[in-house]
Amino acid sequence: MWNKVIILYFLNVVSPQQRFPTISISYMNEKDENGRSKFNFVSKFFQLRPQEGEPATESTVVYIWQDQDNLYITLKCFDSEPQKLDIKKVPRDYVLNGDNVWIYLDTFGSKITAYEFGVNVAGVQCDGYVQEDGRYTEYSWDGVWYSAVKITEYGYNVEMKIPFKTLRFKPGLTEWGINFFRYIARKNECVSWAPLKQAEGIRVSRCGILKGINPGKQGLHLEIYPVGIARYDSIFSPKAGLDISWNFTSSQFSLTTYPDRDAIISNFHWYTRKFILLGQYMKCDTLFDVGRIGFVPWKGITKYSFVGGPQWFNKSIFRSLSIGIGVINEKEDGEPKSGYGIMCKLFFNFVNNWGSSTNFITGKDYEMDRYYDYYKIQSMFWSDYSKPVVTEANLSYTSYGYNYNRGYFGSMSQNSLSIEYRVSPPLSVSCDIVNSMEWSPEDTTIITWVGRPILQYAITKDMHIRIYTEPNPETKIHQFNLLFSYNFRPKSWFYIALNETRDNRKGRMELSKRIGIIKLRYLFFF
Repeated sequence: MWNKVIILYFLNVVSPQQRFPTISISYMNEKDENGRSKFNFVSKFFQLRPQEGEPATESTVVYIWQDQDNLYITLKCFDSEPQKLDIKKVPRDYVLNGDNVWIYLDTFGSKITAYEFGVNVAGVQCDGYVQEDGRYTEYSWDGVWYSAVKITEYGYNVEMKIPFKTLRFKPGLTEWGINFFRYIARKNECVSWAPLKQAEGIRVSRCGILKGINPGKQGLHLEIYPVGIARYDSIFSPKAGLDISWNFTSSQFSLTTYPDRDAIISNFHWYTRKFILLGQYMKCDTLFDVGRIGFVPWKGITKYSFVGGPQWFNKSIFRSLSIGIGVINEKEDGEPKSGYGIMCKLFFNFVNNWGSSTNFITGKDYEMDRYYDYYKIQSMFWSDYSKPVVTEANLSYTSYGYNYNRGYFGSMSQNSLSIEYRVSPPLSVSCDIVNSMEWSPEDTTIITWVGRPILQYAITKDMHIRIYTEPNPETKIHQFNLLFSYNFRPKSWFYIALNETRDNRKGRMELSKRIGIIKLRYLFFF
């Protein structure tokens, strides 16, 4: 399926003289000299931001122990103003919203890869597989593990239970890399046990050392998911499927009734205190099943980009500031020529947690048997994500290109504004407004507006309802959608989805389509 794959790594070099903090594992039922349960702990944390290297402003104590089958971690998060904890009941893997904690586990001692497990103060989980020394995290990886959160008069406690069979690890290795993190939302303060540098970000190679770890037998890493789907669209049509995933050694075998992997993206990053270098290789196959999403036929694309430039931290009103200049090359499958250009990137992150980024690209592109000059400007602006009201704006203008929707060459602009208001920890309302402007060869301007009001409510941390509509004043075809999701056990889900389409071209909002779907996906893990 793939013509080629390029993966580049820039590895962090750690000085042999660098000292790492250590903690020794405790064992279940282990007693001290007084006959009391013995649990080793750490409590010295340092800021990554806002003041790099300074002691954390709030205390955190972490206990860690194991038995034959599981690794246990308890984090006691003290807070001088517990009434101001930012509690957000968001969907799974959005854990970095609100106050939260997370850990890294380097189970091979590679200083390159690690497992990530996180929990926010509302009890929502997040996990992923960290690669390239922390520069990239694969959040599609989901492990089987358990957690609980309790809010106390002094802050909150988090307990994690991680079965060893959910991890891959090097047999006989008694020292794992480990780091503990905490985010204090109201202060925008990120702290860690093993100190980190802002210029580098969160790195696996900076992890501390967990000594004396002795995990039990590894699991088979075999996941079997029976899937049942019941669909109603004027007629009732039940379906059943089976997903199997077997991850053995460094490769993975998977068999599924609904495959969903049609793109490869490889990134590399290199940082110093004052310089940043980024690159990307992307390959999307021509077999991309666009029927799932309803876009125009996909031709496939191969893309390379390379950009570098200086960066600064904690300068005046800026928490971080970077400027980059680079090149880009991309080619659609089947086209005889490639497009290319030069780019300039500006990124600003202000001390009040607002920020913006702007990209400018100019060059040549090839479409529909025509080689042409163009330039493109893309800007993004966002407010403080920790506040009850969050806004995000995206602006894009392309001077010349092929408009596949209209069937001609011309200028195009795509703009959007998103506003979200978190009414309470479980309830949020938002609205996405999308505007497009298209200019024809005859200088005719076509302006389109689409709004998408959204309501999200968390019944519990594992049970969510999402209601959203998409009125379209241009086509007068309007969508109404409801999604109920329940993550009733690790990696097992129950869904109910309702979709209704109404046609208002005659001014009567006539029902044109109504679809209901119930889906159950249950994990058997070995």
